[in-house]
Amino acid sequence: MGHGGVDLPQAKGTPVKLVALEHQEGPAEVLYTGPLFGTTVVTRQSLREGGRVMDYVVLFGHLDSIAAGVTPGRMLNEGELIGAVGDTGSRELVHLHYEVRRVRDGIDLARVGAGAPLLAENISVVCDPRNVLPLK
Repeated sequence: MGHGGVDLPQAKGTPVKLVALEHQEGPAEVLYTGPLFGTTVVTRQSLREGGRVMDYVVLFGHLDSIAAGVTPGRMLNEGELIGAVGDTGSRELVHLHYEVRRVRDGIDLARVGAGAPLLAENISVVCDPRNVLPLK
């Protein structure tokens, strides 16, 4: 498993909130919480692209803590608290690991295991978050 995200240095404990992706349809679904890139939350966010809906998985890694109630199956709206910036799994740097991956065509995330299987190259592919973050 390589490093495909961006590392955003912040003070330990800085709140991490959900950012809706450009052209996102509906809320984000929490797919996974637990150890991955330190303490990690993974969401599924669906975007309308080229007239069809595409799924993306978004990783929030090295969290100090996960917000109460953020558990698999929970739906999150833009601005809702995910957790707090930390250094779990990366004691040398306090930061948020933010990674966006496009789910490959034909993949049903309901049939994919949680955690690391979501990052397998046959499941999802790393994309530059600047391509899907809103230009606000």
